[in-house]
Amino acid sequence: MAPRKKAKRFSLAYDVVRRFAQPLGIHLPEWEGRIIEIEKGVVRLLPVAERTKQLFGEDGAEAVADRLERSPTEAAQLALFPKQTETETGQVKGRGRGRRQTQSGQVSDDALRTRHEATTLDRIHAAMLLQAGGRANALRALLSVERERGPAFLRLANALSALYPRESTEKRLIDAVILAVPR
Repeated sequence: MAPRKKAKRFSLAYDVVRRFAQPLGIHLPEWEGRIIEIEKGVVRLLPVAERTKQLFGEDGAEAVADRLERSPTEAAQLALFPKQTETETGQVKGRGRGRRQTQSGQVSDDALRTRHEATTLDRIHAAMLLQAGGRANALRALLSVERERGPAFLRLANALSALYPRESTEKRLIDAVILAVPR
């Protein structure tokens, strides 16, 4: 008899997630493999620990933290998703349907769909990974930039804190990040 898989945390039935996402204009397949995993009719939010390589690349959070600590101004240009190519970020070559900009200078829908820019959730997960690695100086540099960027980071962090189960690692990390935010 095969050993049972560990219970999947932070998951809901696909139809439930779709009902929440669809009115908000969120297309679940576009986020699969990035922040969610869809398997057998269940949508699972990827835990922070599973996103380290995705967010920071092969070098990991330590290399990014070293750069942030050496040059805190680099936090403003924090490059997440380092393995992406030009085409993946919306720099589509050629003419026609896949063009990045239309004649009027507007960004096309196709180009927007292929972009993988860092979302607020990505930046929060990056901060949580820096916290987990004990990289306080790098975390402070990132949080300083996020504070200047606007309130979205702190709003989402507070919402996540309220949603994560009390005993989870994610709850502990997000609460530590919130406490580190400069006032």
